[in-house]
Amino acid sequence: MTIQQMIDRTKVFAHEKPREALIISFLIVFFFGFIVGREEVKYEIRSAFATGLSQLQNAFNNPGQLGSQDNVVPIAPQENPPVLMTFISKNATRDSIGQLESVDTSVKYTNNANKDIKAFIGVITFSDLFDRTIKSVNTTFEEGLKVGETKQWNGTIRVNMFDQDDKRLASIDLSAMKVSWRVSQIIFADGTKQSF
Repeated sequence: MTIQQMIDRTKVFAHEKPREALIISFLIVFFFGFIVGREEVKYEIRSAFATGLSQLQNAFNNPGQLGSQDNVVPIAPQENPPVLMTFISKNATRDSIGQLESVDTSVKYTNNANKDIKAFIGVITFSDLFDRTIKSVNTTFEEGLKVGETKQWNGTIRVNMFDQDDKRLASIDLSAMKVSWRVSQIIFADGTKQSF
């Protein structure tokens, strides 16, 4: 059947049964409008596509390891880290209509180095009890730390209400998750820098 024959049959059907044709057209338009118009569905499709492409690229780069290390925490523990981090709390914040907006966190940093620190950057990784990464967050601390000093730092993680990992981070109980820390770079008070 050619495209022209299909168009001709559609015209005949619409002419002979206009009510049924109108109802079918309405249902088709409504169905596609509903699916295409939903922002969450669009986001999930994009995310699934991006994840699939990433896994496919990983399969080509690392043959034989497809799916073997999904969501495993990539951070190796630092021996004798120059900055210690103690996680204190996390609280989900919702906007005026109850939508998830952010996760507020509170941590304590302690200077474990042998000289004063001016600033540092690092990564906090939240994982479940099976060491599967929920979310990793880059942090910057610019308040300075004297040798042995501890300071509390409060931060806000903006979340996407359509992202499953963000929703999981907001809802998971502290007793059901692990928090790890890795310092990436330090600027000492004397101006020297150290990267890890």
